[in-house]
Amino acid sequence: VAAEAEEEAAAPAPAPAPTVLETDTTHRVVYRTMVPSDVAAALPVFAEAFYAGEPVTGCCGCTLRDHLAFTSMFLPRMADEGNTVVAVDAETGAILGGFLCEDYAAADPPGVEAFLAQADGDWAPVLAMIEELEARLGERYAIPAAAAERRAGEHFHLWMLGVAPAGRGRGIAKKLTAHAIAWARAKGYATAFAECTGSASAHILQAHAARVAHVDYGAQPWEGVRALPAKGHAGMALMVAELRPAGSVG
Repeated sequence: VAAEAEEEAAAPAPAPAPTVLETDTTHRVVYRTMVPSDVAAALPVFAEAFYAGEPVTGCCGCTLRDHLAFTSMFLPRMADEGNTVVAVDAETGAILGGFLCEDYAAADPPGVEAFLAQADGDWAPVLAMIEELEARLGERYAIPAAAAERRAGEHFHLWMLGVAPAGRGRGIAKKLTAHAIAWARAKGYATAFAECTGSASAHILQAHAARVAHVDYGAQPWEGVRALPAKGHAGMALMVAELRPAGSVG
């Protein structure tokens, strides 16, 4: 009996099951939470969408290899946290896209500095502008600058929205956004926010969130970034959805 008890104690915990949020029978897409077993299949989908659709890293020479390495640092912990929503083909089970999300109290994963030193492209512009918007977020909502000092369960970071080519034309990006914000609201978060680097994501978010800060690409010191308005990207927008009534406490 003792040996059996030891074997049971040593057995790995069962893998978490995803939470199904919607089955869209018209477009044959299932929306659910991401779980750790999704990471291997999800990584190339997110990295390639990030690489193809992110205007700032695109004009700064960041390669697909960069985007794979960068995304791989964040994806496993986001899967463990369970706040990311993915769209899955109802017939094949293939991941068609997702909205990577996390609690804003999560610290950066180890390896970020080493990645930046070895990256093919220049990640400084996009990170600098994100930091500027997050500083303004902190001022507006009294959020500490250090992740370790933030209260978990308060602010929900809508980190990156991406849809694979096979998923386009099926309304996936809009549904992912709606489900991600609904998930944050159901979990009791005070806000859900995104730094929208491109015009498409800002347009999608505006149905759910208000623009509370903006960084003008045309006024930046980087030549490639200054060229982005002519390509349809005016700047980086901080979009915030306030999810609790004023004065409420989580």
